[in-house]
Amino acid sequence: MKLTISVFVVAVCLCSMGCSTDKSKSDSLPVIDLSREYPVEKKDIHEIADVEYIPLETTDASVLSGGWTSTSDDYIVIKDNDICFFDRKTGKYLWKFNRMGNSGEEYPLVSYLAVDFESEECYIYTPIGNKVYVYTYHGDFKRVFTLEVGKEFRLSIINDYNQDFLIGYNGFSYRKDPTLLDPHPYYLVSKKDGKVFPLPLTVRNPINKKQKSSRDDGYIDSSIMINEMINLLINEDEAFIGDFALDTLYTTQDCKLTPIAVQSPSVFSGDIPLVLSADLFTDTYMGFYAIKLDADNPLKSITEAPYLYWNRKTGEVHRYELYDSNVLIEKVRNPWMYNTKLDRNYGFYRFKAEFLVEQYEAGNLQGELKEIASKMDMEDNYVLVLCKFK
Repeated sequence: MKLTISVFVVAVCLCSMGCSTDKSKSDSLPVIDLSREYPVEKKDIHEIADVEYIPLETTDASVLSGGWTSTSDDYIVIKDNDICFFDRKTGKYLWKFNRMGNSGEEYPLVSYLAVDFESEECYIYTPIGNKVYVYTYHGDFKRVFTLEVGKEFRLSIINDYNQDFLIGYNGFSYRKDPTLLDPHPYYLVSKKDGKVFPLPLTVRNPINKKQKSSRDDGYIDSSIMINEMINLLINEDEAFIGDFALDTLYTTQDCKLTPIAVQSPSVFSGDIPLVLSADLFTDTYMGFYAIKLDADNPLKSITEAPYLYWNRKTGEVHRYELYDSNVLIEKVRNPWMYNTKLDRNYGFYRFKAEFLVEQYEAGNLQGELKEIASKMDMEDNYVLVLCKFK
């Protein structure tokens, strides 16, 4: 009965969502000017965020290479080769699970992990069979469902949205025929049975379709554009959506799609698309790259793009180069939240053990970071740095 009600509510909500990008609505929204050359401003991360350093315990069972990160009041969940649980306050290793295999209760491949901290469930998406496997925190199998969509469909990101739904992006791309791209690529996915509901956000001319290549065969490396740059971020119960083919940026919360800003100039106003690619979204700040997306060299376009911060409260845009004052050498640290589920207003970055040990021995650390590094070994796990933006 609960699912029936949920499905009905979502259907009603999706039908009533506002997703227009017409000029009259856009004119009333804040404008983010991507054409300006913003001066570099060096700023200590501690000035705009409360910073926590959490050394993740290293044991024979918990060696990490990186991994996707989700946090709650009690746990840090890292998806690396295994799905590892650490204590949120101390970083102590707790347990892990790995259910990769070929039985009906095992996943053949992990593409994305979404963690629901309320129901204590882990959702693992695999493109093989387009399935989502659901497990308890300890890896006990609960259910599996297939995402039934009558079109080419492959999620390029999936995350926890609310108590009933996941949210995802259909990143299917066919390089020789971009017309196969989904005109409604953002979806809610039922946690109960995998039913999918497209959000009514229409993308009639996706970025791949509008790209122009100077190559004789017209080849475009769409994997960079779609898989490495997806503007779908989660700030607790609020999702940020900024499709690269649209000038308007949105949030969706409680089944309501709300425009929040417009980029200028328009994405396709010049020969080379100018896109806004965000990887941080909090109540105060949105951190993003302003990318001139050259089809012949998209990776270079990304690496050379300026990183900017839009203050959602003041409307100002700054080119901050953030550093951590507990490290006495200036090194840019941009906290991010891509493909994560963190507490509200949080971003994170990492300090590798090797870097901290070297800087400690060179006398370049101070404060809490110095104390942590004094007890570290080169082979230890990294220190997770959680930044709660003010």
